[in-house]
Amino acid sequence: MTFRFRTVHCAVGFTATRFVVVVIFSLAGLLIASAACAQSSATGPNSDPTYQALRNLTLGSETVSVTNFDLKRDAGTFHLRSGTVCFVSPLNGRVTGAVFVGDGGFVLDPPGASEKSTLKLLTKESEFSETFSQMVLRFTDSTYDEIKRTVKMQCAMDAC
Repeated sequence: MTFRFRTVHCAVGFTATRFVVVVIFSLAGLLIASAACAQSSATGPNSDPTYQALRNLTLGSETVSVTNFDLKRDAGTFHLRSGTVCFVSPLNGRVTGAVFVGDGGFVLDPPGASEKSTLKLLTKESEFSETFSQMVLRFTDSTYDEIKRTVKMQCAMDAC
């Protein structure tokens, strides 16, 4: 079988043969691009192993008892009067969260005059305070080390 392309001149200057070749290469490019997209979407969104591990964290076996521990962050202070802090399992060698159960409170004392006036307008109080018996913390800073260091110092002072 023999195929022959007839040359037909188009107004733009392309011949029909060139047009067919351009169409074939364009379709081939689309097929390659769609195969690449299908391959990357086969792994799916949010499929990164570290992301999945962060999403599926569980509590680890490490717990500490706290008494009169203050955790200050910006204008807020968490007062953990008494209770237990359970840390999540380490991920890539770092602890990124904890759960507190016990007697605690949070105080927000805005530093600026405009923040204080807005807080007073919204809450009718000059500072915001709340008590709690449970708290979940997620962190990427030195919170884990700070809690551990403070608990060790308290323990040494109390001769645990």
